[in-house]
Amino acid sequence: MNMIILADAWKTVPNMTLLLLAGLQPISADLYEAAGSMGHALAEVHPITLPLLRPAILVSVALRISCVPSLRHYLCAHRQRWSS
Repeated sequence: MNMIILADAWKTVPNMTLLLLAGLQPISADLYEAAGSMGHALAEVHPITLPLLRPAILVSVALRISCVPSLRHYLCAHRQRWSS
């Protein structure tokens, strides 16, 4: 079971990373400069980044959830082999 989890993570982490990095590209540095000039600390970056990154996060989660049933089918198909 550990190898299945590792293989799944090996398959999905690069895709999720690329999707999230692509979602960060259109966020302008001017937004962070404006927040910095208004005196906001780095902790205030989350109200800027997360709402603008939400579409990429939703696509990443949707793609990740769509892969879970295939894993479930694999586990059900190999249950007899593991139980013996």
